[in-house]
Amino acid sequence: MNGTIKRSTTFALTALAIVLAAVGCNQERGQVTSKGGGSGGDFGARTAAPSQAVSASTAELANTADAAVSAADTSLEAEQTPRGDETEVTPAAYLPPDVVATETELVAVPGSIVEILAEGSDDVVEMILSDGGRTNAAFRFDEGAGLWRASYRMPLRPASNRIGLSVTAKNAEKRWRRVWVFVKVPSEVAEADSAGSR
Repeated sequence: MNGTIKRSTTFALTALAIVLAAVGCNQERGQVTSKGGGSGGDFGARTAAPSQAVSASTAELANTADAAVSAADTSLEAEQTPRGDETEVTPAAYLPPDVVATETELVAVPGSIVEILAEGSDDVVEMILSDGGRTNAAFRFDEGAGLWRASYRMPLRPASNRIGLSVTAKNAEKRWRRVWVFVKVPSEVAEADSAGSR
């Protein structure tokens, strides 16, 4: 938008400079003609008409400059105001569902079962729980609670002290949204596993 304003301003200033230059040139021509007209009888009468033409030409140039500035302002206003036909509304069918997920335990020991709870928008028809390779499990919908539930067993030998689980919600149009939950392994257990693996 700043570039458009600069271009419009430059255009208007250029048009104004051309008008001023033309007016200056025409005035000089009118003065030269008047000086030459003093030596002849009807020569002065003949030079009066070009002077009137100069005035008319000056008025036309001024009107042209005003029109150019007005056109620049109009184009700037048109660019700043979005047209209604350029605004697109996304159909509801193309919007992905929404989902929020939490784990019932922030810390879990290896081998234990963790329950993952998720809340989805009304258009969710399926939810998948994944740990990135070892487990892909489907959520089940609990109508009484209005929540999606899934169970995950912590690995006996976790690769780190923090397990990331993805929760992917899908709607009937195959649009999806993914969120993450993280379950921590107790630090003393992670250290013991690390020492035992050496």
